[in-house]
Amino acid sequence: MREKIETGAFYHIYNRGVDKRVIFQDRKDSQRFLESLREFNLPEPIGSLRDNKEHNSSGWTTGLVDVLAYCLNPNHFHLLIEQVADGGLSEFMKRLGGGYTRYFNTKHKRSGALFEGKYKYKLVDSEDYLKYISVYVNLNDKVHDYSGWTTVSSYAQYVSEKTHKDIYVIQRRDKILSLFEDMDDYKNYAVEVLQDIRRNKEKYRGIL
Repeated sequence: MREKIETGAFYHIYNRGVDKRVIFQDRKDSQRFLESLREFNLPEPIGSLRDNKEHNSSGWTTGLVDVLAYCLNPNHFHLLIEQVADGGLSEFMKRLGGGYTRYFNTKHKRSGALFEGKYKYKLVDSEDYLKYISVYVNLNDKVHDYSGWTTVSSYAQYVSEKTHKDIYVIQRRDKILSLFEDMDDYKNYAVEVLQDIRRNKEKYRGIL
């Protein structure tokens, strides 16, 4: 039985494609998933992304959860999320999984499950762990040495004020950055943590 998800708590969320299949085949897939992260976070369901006429490209909405960090790799994803509404995380992930699967199956002419069962999650139960897991998520592509157009993460938003038009700005990154002196401090910490993760990869084998 899964532990109860608490409002106000932080969670590391992750899942991968069924049979470890690729779930982001091109840049459009990655962008669609990022759009889904934002649009399916509305308190009321929108039906589909095409039905949402109030498309706000300036940043994330806040409704069910706060998305603090993300990384999309070819065959799996990682998210750092805070539940901000009771039952919000479960509802958000149900919409996200179902909506993206419908999009992917239609586009790539397939049917059936896309993800390897229900999403996995781990409670982030301390400030030190919150800092650490933010780096693990933000730099997960570096952990696995992935590169390419389909691999995207929120790391750039943590180390620079500059953003690109195709990046959806995480408005609540302050929940992480407030634990550091400034962006340079976070960047230095991230470099150290990435080195530690690479030295101890065996410890993370159960987390994709």
